[in-house]
Order: sequence, then structure tokens, then C-alpha cells
Amino acid sequence: MILIVAAIPSDALTGAIISVVDKFLPLLIGIVVVVILLMLKQSIFNILKGIGFRRNLNFQEDDIILLNGELAQIVSIGLFKTKIYMLDSNKKPKTARFFLNYTVDTLRMEKILNGYKETDKK
Repeated sequence: MILIVAAIPSDALTGAIISVVDKFLPLLIGIVVVVILLMLKQSIFNILKGIGFRRNLNFQEDDIILLNGELAQIVSIGLFKTKIYMLDSNKKPKTARFFLNYTVDTLRMEKILNGYKETDKK
């Protein structure tokens, strides 16, 4: 192998390498981009869900809610996760729960309306 390479002029070898690189470089760049996007897919999905939940006017930070039938308060809504305090009967925090934003859709959350009276229902 060394004898064959030595017999080929260096300019021809360099030209051949450059020709091969020119042909396969776009393909290689495309493969690298696809691999990076696949690695970041879940993070991008979580960020978009976080933005969507944050922009949802039905639930805001500091809202008192029923989370799966238990009294709770939304403390913060971030890009990746949402922090919710579980409250006792006196509305004092007893535990904190953290949910990834892409799982918030699976939770049963009900907003408690302040100042709502049965007579308002018309």
C-alpha cells in the first residue's frame, strides 16, 4: 500500500481527496444535523409545551387549583417544568410537586373560581 501511494503524485492524491470530500461533505453535514436534531427533539418538545402552558390563560402562576382532587397552588411555570404546592385545608403548603411540562396535559387540573356564586350561573 505504501508503494502504491508513493507512486501516485501528491497533487493527484490531494485532488482525489478533495473531490471525495466535496461529494460527501453535504451528506455528512446533513447526517450530523439530523443526529443533533434527534438528540434535541425531546428538549425542543418540552420547551414548546412549557411556552404553550405558560401562555394558557386558564392556568397562571399563583392560581389555586384542584389537582387530581387535591387542593394545590401553581407556584411557577418554567420552560421545562411546573412547580405546584399541594395545600392543606388551611391553604398552607405541605408538599411541592414538580411536573415536566409535557406531562401537565395528562393531569386532571380544575381551577377554583374566586368570587363565584351559584346565582352568577345564568
